[in-house]
Amino acid sequence: LERPNHLYLIMGVLEDKNYKEMAEIISGMADFSWTVKPTSSRGLDAEKLASLLTNAKPASSVKEALIQALIKMLPGDLLLITGSFFILGELYEALDELDI
Repeated sequence: LERPNHLYLIMGVLEDKNYKEMAEIISGMADFSWTVKPTSSRGLDAEKLASLLTNAKPASSVKEALIQALIKMLPGDLLLITGSFFILGELYEALDELDI
């Protein structure tokens, strides 16, 4: 596999998971990250997660983060969406709404 020109990240995690260690491992890997709060009562605030990552910005939803990433991305870039399974449902909805 070739290294992408730029790696972008969308991440949302639950507050009862080891999110600090996750952030420490992944921080600095991405050129830019968007954080989201999973739709769960245990979802970690996007602002709190963003504060633990390098070059990160909180987004109000997975859809908003996806739109921002797609605007920023160029051919040869890669988008990694990771964290809680709770954000997958939101991702599928966003992809459907955006007709992607």
